[in-house]
Amino acid sequence: MTTLAVRDGHEVSKRIKEFMTSIIAGALQRLLLVFPIEDLDIEAQFATHTYTLHNGRIVYSKGNDHVIDALRCAMLAREQSVLNQVGVETVSLVPLTTDPVFI
Repeated sequence: MTTLAVRDGHEVSKRIKEFMTSIIAGALQRLLLVFPIEDLDIEAQFATHTYTLHNGRIVYSKGNDHVIDALRCAMLAREQSVLNQVGVETVSLVPLTTDPVFI
């Protein structure tokens, strides 16, 4: 667990990698995040990135995911400016599909 913010004197903690991934998923769904179609490294990493459930927790695949991890960090940094202003935060753990994100 990672503390993301302090609200009303209480720390807001989440499983940070899942939270960062949900930020990416939301941005992809709303088309706030798109990738150039010619960037095959990004496409390959997203296409092969998987997860399993272990004791009710998401465990992401290891290996070829450096671009995804960098994107997680960048999206979290962008999101942190809003975290203290939000009353309720929801982390979506449901796998999803999106419209094409490589345009």
